[in-house]
Amino acid sequence: MAFYGSGRNPAYGPDCGPPPPTNQAPYGAARGFGYPYPQQPVAGYPAMYQQQQDYWQAYRRPFVMPGQAVPNQGGYFSSTANPTQYAATGQVPSGDPVIQGNIPAVNMTNSTGGVGCEPGYNYFFAPAHTKIHVLLTGEDAPWNLEPNWAIDFYAVHVPTNTTIGELLKGFGATNPEPEMNKVFEVHQGGNGRWYKGMSFRGDDKDAMAKAIKDVGWDSSRNGQPGGKPVVWLYVVKG
Repeated sequence: MAFYGSGRNPAYGPDCGPPPPTNQAPYGAARGFGYPYPQQPVAGYPAMYQQQQDYWQAYRRPFVMPGQAVPNQGGYFSSTANPTQYAATGQVPSGDPVIQGNIPAVNMTNSTGGVGCEPGYNYFFAPAHTKIHVLLTGEDAPWNLEPNWAIDFYAVHVPTNTTIGELLKGFGATNPEPEMNKVFEVHQGGNGRWYKGMSFRGDDKDAMAKAIKDVGWDSSRNGQPGGKPVVWLYVVKG
């Protein structure tokens, strides 16, 4: 059941009016949620779920246990109005979103105050992404560290049509003095060191308007066999 402020993405969100159009047959028939609508209370069935069953029945909407993935022909369907199907490769549904306060771009806040799209909505992803790893070395630039220094980093997929200016803001480089916001591409050396590559500064308006794919950070940087190495960056926020 959806509640205002819940911040989740249930089958039917808290929007007013009738439920959105769906090809799901009522009561979890063959086209729908992968298991039949429970007509009678099941022994030991939690009272909370029984109350939700009554709610869905009143509105003639299919009942699903919240957050449950149901096996279906070797894959998985999530309990949403737009089911997510997982290929039968041992992959399971991912967990809750990861909150990264220092990376604003990975936190999408909706009107309920939660993380993710508006309840009942999906997200339209960009057609091409690059893989970026951002080194977390604080004020010490990676190329100034001792060889084989252990460095934490975070990894993200970034649409290749993102501009360098948007990339800086998304990584939290929002110093009001634009020249203090910088991003450096870095490269691993065979001797355990990191080397500085090209860099961009926030006061360079031409550079800030460039798409990252135009500087080589494109979908070929995937780290896969036959592909190019992922992009390694060091971001300075002033």
